[in-house]
Amino acid sequence: MHKKDYSDQIKERLEESDDGTLFVMSDFADIAPNNAANRVILRLLDENRLRAIMRGIYQKPKVNPLLGECEEPTSDEVASALSRKNGWTICPNGDTALNLLGLSTQVPAVWSYLSSGPYKCYPYGAGKIAFTHTANRMINSLSPDTALLVQAIRALGDAHIDDGILSRLVSRYSKERLAEMEQETRAVPDWIHSKIVRMKELQNEKANQCI
Repeated sequence: MHKKDYSDQIKERLEESDDGTLFVMSDFADIAPNNAANRVILRLLDENRLRAIMRGIYQKPKVNPLLGECEEPTSDEVASALSRKNGWTICPNGDTALNLLGLSTQVPAVWSYLSSGPYKCYPYGAGKIAFTHTANRMINSLSPDTALLVQAIRALGDAHIDDGILSRLVSRYSKERLAEMEQETRAVPDWIHSKIVRMKELQNEKANQCI
């Protein structure tokens, strides 16, 4: 395959993506080897068709129509890109998990993630993105949205979770997805699994009231 073909395919992937999408070099591994993809990326940066967010992370620009400026990606989007760049499995942790599930309106100063990789901390915006190594099998054995729910429940703690909080969480999931989550979490601590079972009960109660 010629370099021109590499370039055309990478540009096509870029054009098909939504404005604001983040890319790392491994996102083009199926198209070109790193050195070839890197040359194309450098040209796209010069043409302002991509912009560098941090080393090795690039964004297809998304312009805010009111401000006329490029919108910055969220900390969670950057964390996801960093995990792809480094080949890590990650899961939001603590206050980060609560924020992402709408259980806290406080924006964390440090966006915290459990990671299969080493401890790393990256400055971003006015805060930081921190990855903490864990051997916890939950981040590998659970789907991402289930792992996020488990970590949010863990962050709140057993004594601080009532039906009101669980009802807020229930509204985020379909009946089918919540049933899958209940199955997925049978190996997590019993008190966490019991909260997800209760979420299913609340969902069923609400459905019966609508009949």
